[in-house]
Amino acid sequence: MSCGCNYPPDPGPHVLLVVIDTLRADHLASYGYSRNTDPALGSFLDESVLFENAYSPSSWTTPATASILTGLFPARHRSSFRGAALSEEALTLAELLTAAGWNSAGFSHNHNVSHKTSFHQGFAHFASFEGKATGYPDVSRMVDEVEDWLDDQRPGRKFLFLQPMNVHGPYKVPPSHQKDLLGRNPDPTFVYYKQPMRGILKQGDLAARELVGPAYLGSLVDQYDTAIRYLTDQLTQVFALLQERGIWEDTLVIVTSDHGEEFFEHGGFSHGYSLHQELLHVPMIIKLPGGSEPRRVQEWVSNMDLLPTVLDVLRLPLPEVLDGRSLLPLLKQERPEEPPQSRPRYFDIRWDKRCIASAILEWPWKLIRVQSNYEGLSNQDLLFHLEKDPGETRNLATDHKDLVQEMGRRLSQAMARFDLEGLPEPENVEHLMDPAVLQALGYADEN
Repeated sequence: MSCGCNYPPDPGPHVLLVVIDTLRADHLASYGYSRNTDPALGSFLDESVLFENAYSPSSWTTPATASILTGLFPARHRSSFRGAALSEEALTLAELLTAAGWNSAGFSHNHNVSHKTSFHQGFAHFASFEGKATGYPDVSRMVDEVEDWLDDQRPGRKFLFLQPMNVHGPYKVPPSHQKDLLGRNPDPTFVYYKQPMRGILKQGDLAARELVGPAYLGSLVDQYDTAIRYLTDQLTQVFALLQERGIWEDTLVIVTSDHGEEFFEHGGFSHGYSLHQELLHVPMIIKLPGGSEPRRVQEWVSNMDLLPTVLDVLRLPLPEVLDGRSLLPLLKQERPEEPPQSRPRYFDIRWDKRCIASAILEWPWKLIRVQSNYEGLSNQDLLFHLEKDPGETRNLATDHKDLVQEMGRRLSQAMARFDLEGLPEPENVEHLMDPAVLQALGYADEN
């Protein structure tokens, strides 16, 4: 979609946007985690702003990454259901920057962010993986592809988008790096998407939860953390490529995630099965061109805020319709016109076999309205006081019926408004393919 904008003659700095797939914030040492999962990010953190409370509007890849690249809430961009492609009517960050003179390239190892799902729109170059979800390539291949792309480029401003997958199940780490975090290989007890995980999530066998014990969960977390260590080590190789070419200093760098991962906190695993905090709280670390004064920001923000932030930093006009707000005032230690905490936050998931739900956060209260989910819940309200109960362990809906009614009304009004003002319904990729192709692509199995 063309924006028809007039741009300033100075094209501005380079941009690197990294979306680490399935990375929950609380498993990074930089966010206070007990294990040193991200030591390689140390020098990057020394010149960056870390947002302590960044959240994704959804709990799985397609809607979340679409929101990052459009600045729109999932119900507005509509790429929120299983098998959805990115709408041709969506105006993406790649389209805006390419039109403004940036040479843009995207590299994605998630088959939900691929040519197949139209996420390539706006990129001059886009390399994507379209095989089975759990068969994704190693991040080192992405690093090599980025190096090749940089070597082929003429002088000029560059926009790089990366979405590596090693932190997504089955948490892949080459044998030579499996001891880097723990000093030993992770315990192999947990096997991604095998029993009892598969029985609970795929077959609705909730009795299988009795089979999940400390050894099983410890193995799961060991493997996940080891993958974080490996991927963040590899990510700094991309930073080094920019440094070697003398453009790091003049690059806006953003590291975030599309969503987190469940480790049985609420009886489930993986992602896309709920709207709990472990799936929505994501890292967000931003380095301004020339470097930022290292500090931590407490305000609640969203990864939908990234598109307007990039455009604001680059002094480019914003699209007329946006749900995200620029974070540049916070990055520059200025007071934003509207304090982030003063706005309600909304969340949405629409995946028939996993979960259909929406949520509203009005600090400290969070209301989740579950229409249906894999556990068999139907039309159930979940109310949590996040200040007193950050782990969402106590549902207070029956104790605060008036509050549930008030917040539910505002949530329903907001969701209706998003739907009314939304883009045309995107194509459903699943409907365009026969079952054999879907099986090969992994759609008939775990995402």
